[in-house]
Formats: sequence, C-alpha cells, structure tokens
Amino acid sequence: MPRPKPSPRRRGGTPAPSPPRPRARRRRPGQLALQEIRKYQSSTRLLLRPGSFARLVRELCLLFTRGVDYRWQSMALLALQEFPTGTPPPTRPCTEPVTANNPATGGREPVPPEGTFS
Repeated sequence: MPRPKPSPRRRGGTPAPSPPRPRARRRRPGQLALQEIRKYQSSTRLLLRPGSFARLVRELCLLFTRGVDYRWQSMALLALQEFPTGTPPPTRPCTEPVTANNPATGGREPVPPEGTFS
C-alpha cells in the first residue's frame, strides 16, 4: 500500500516584507483641478455622448416652450454641444439702432426694448 504524501507544513515566521511604495506626490490646493481643466480644454473629445446630450436639450426645450416639441437637426445639436461656454457668443457690432418705419412722424423712430413701456 502506498504511503500518503505528507502535507506541507507552515512555518511560524512572518511573510517577507513587501518593498515600500513611493509616497504620493503632494500637490498644492487647486493644482490637480487646473491640470484637469487643461487636459479637457486641449482634447477634442465631447464630455457627453451625443445621444444623451440630445435628450437633455429636448427635455429643456420642452420645459421652456411649455410642452411644444421642436425638431432639432443633428448638426445643430452638435454645434450647440461643441460651442465653448466660457466665451460670449460671436456677435456683429450694431452700426444702427433698431428703428421702426412710422408714417405718422414722417420717418424712422427708435424702437424701445421689449419689456419697457413708453
């Protein structure tokens, strides 16, 4: 009859110490945030997927138009998504004020801005 194999015995010592990990780099407050901002500004990757961004825009549009559902072109949604939010929208300088043709006064008179009463 074959003899049973002896089971391996455990040694009573402690396991070998692992090599020490290098310490995490200490950064100033806000330094990591600035690094992330530079990273996202330099990349051309969209932060939201186009489908979920389109759903968000449509949902906001429904809220602000009191339930009227508008059709959005895919290129319009993409342009809206890629537009930088930190800068004001490009505008042409107005060379003339907005005027209305009023035959009673014989010419053109300035139109008051909306919400003001004259």
